[in-house]
Amino acid sequence: MESGTLSEPEFAEFAKDVTLFLHITTRITGRKDEDLLSKVGGRGFPHLVAMDATGKLFGSPNDRTVESFRKLMTVVSEYGNFKAKAEKGDAVAKVEFFIRALKVGDFKKLDEAKKHLATLKKVSKEQKTEIDGLLYGLEVRDIVEPLNQNKDDGKKAELTKSVGKKLVEMDKAGHLPAMDEDFGVFYSVILSYAEQEKDIPLFEKGLEALKARFGDNLNQRFLSAKEQILEKMKDEKEGK
Repeated sequence: MESGTLSEPEFAEFAKDVTLFLHITTRITGRKDEDLLSKVGGRGFPHLVAMDATGKLFGSPNDRTVESFRKLMTVVSEYGNFKAKAEKGDAVAKVEFFIRALKVGDFKKLDEAKKHLATLKKVSKEQKTEIDGLLYGLEVRDIVEPLNQNKDDGKKAELTKSVGKKLVEMDKAGHLPAMDEDFGVFYSVILSYAEQEKDIPLFEKGLEALKARFGDNLNQRFLSAKEQILEKMKDEKEGK
């Protein structure tokens, strides 16, 4: 493999259980599935998603690298395999299927996921650790929902403070979300809270966590803007 591409043999092995489908939005009135992009949550071109023949969505790769695409398709493949075994009563497969179901977004609410977890048996220590990270992601989504739904700029500061405090408590407890998207939201909101509170150590910690997690895949415009904010906070503290 070179430059993030697959050789023909590698691609053949990788894609044996995958059907590649390209949908082109034409804006032709009455064309079948013309609204497919919006249905799968697309807001721009190109938009990559994994879905089955019934239209069930399994999410999108975190970035445009082969590694990220391969990782998503591995989860999708495992989802189907473990589901089949779980439906036959395999207790271990039920736990593994639950983990994949969390990863692809089958559970939208924390309470719903916790109720299902309570029905599972033979959850190993390693599985519990993985599940906890995924549940922390659902918890983050619940916590930040009021901030995401807010349309009143006058309430933004108050909501950022209340939401930020809760996420900082999660951070202190080591309750970090496992999924990249949730991890990004988690520390992005903490950065906003730290900026609002002029908490330089917290801002630095959040920024370093994002850089460590995403590396070169971290949006450089975002990174540059946050680094400028950090420098400004330091200058203000020093009275410059």
